[in-house]
Amino acid sequence: MSDRSVTRHRRFAAPGLLLLAVLTVSLLFSACGKSYRNDLTAQDVANSVLSALPAGEGRHVAGQGYVSSSSFGEKYTDLREKTDGYVIYLSDASDTNIDEIGVFHVVESGDVSGLKKILEEYVKAQQLRLKDLLESYNPDELPKLDNAQVTVCGNYILYTILSDSDTATAKEAFAKALKAATE
Repeated sequence: MSDRSVTRHRRFAAPGLLLLAVLTVSLLFSACGKSYRNDLTAQDVANSVLSALPAGEGRHVAGQGYVSSSSFGEKYTDLREKTDGYVIYLSDASDTNIDEIGVFHVVESGDVSGLKKILEEYVKAQQLRLKDLLESYNPDELPKLDNAQVTVCGNYILYTILSDSDTATAKEAFAKALKAATE
């Protein structure tokens, strides 16, 4: 083959390979796509998550006033208005244990990403607010704060401020509770 012929093949091969790669990836994602239940209450999902976690020191439901502008920022009303239910659990030993779990059931799927962002901002605010305090008074809790996560399954959002192992267990129980019966 001449140099000219090789150049022409490369010019046409690169876009073809790129298209093939894009199609392959999109097929993989569509084949692995998950469908999730949308018929459970946030409390039902939270119960599944809590039952999978070790009992530990106990947890209690945060009052409805917990979701306020002082905790969740200016857009806290979205968490109330765009969900048909939510529940937040705090550690009973909140002076020594920062465990926190929140489950939100979003009404419209188009609102999920916006509410996820609000929860991510809340987690970041908690990290900033508590970091210095924990470094001074309870450094064993810092890994929980550093590993805080927000997870989405369909129209449900879970946020966790837990140990690595409890976070993994909570996320697994969350996904399992919401897995569609047809899968």
